[in-house]
Amino acid sequence: MSRAGFDPKAMPRMFRAMQRMASLQGNDAPEFLLTHPVTEARIGDSQARADKLKTATPNPLATLSYSLVRLVHCWRSTFANRSRG
Repeated sequence: MSRAGFDPKAMPRMFRAMQRMASLQGNDAPEFLLTHPVTEARIGDSQARADKLKTATPNPLATLSYSLVRLVHCWRSTFANRSRG
């Protein structure tokens, strides 16, 4: 994930935010968390793994390529919709 440009420390932050939300809602966890509970051990494990990884800098050429592909797609969609209506 870090090689893809994602921040590895985002997962423990997300787990902490989910834990805070659950505590604010009276620990009435959503159904999907009943089989995958957010525990201190899980948060600690994800933090330890994240600490071992370097945060990768996204490749600017990959970002440019993605932006160009998206631009072409949007352009084609716009003109395809105009020709239909």
